[in-house]
Amino acid sequence: MKYMRLRNNSIIWFRGQKFVVMDIMPPNLTIRRIGDGFFIDIGYEELIIDSTFKQESTN
Repeated sequence: MKYMRLRNNSIIWFRGQKFVVMDIMPPNLTIRRIGDGFFIDIGYEELIIDSTFKQESTN
């Protein structure tokens, strides 16, 4: 399993859409879809094992 370092305001891609991490309450995250502001509460493990998950580079 890959472990990702997610923080508040991290930008991620999930199911082909761009999200921002709003809140981290282990083991869950609240993410907000960029564009329409739709919120999703999801488990960390469920998120990172999803094949569509990708963390945006923070260069």
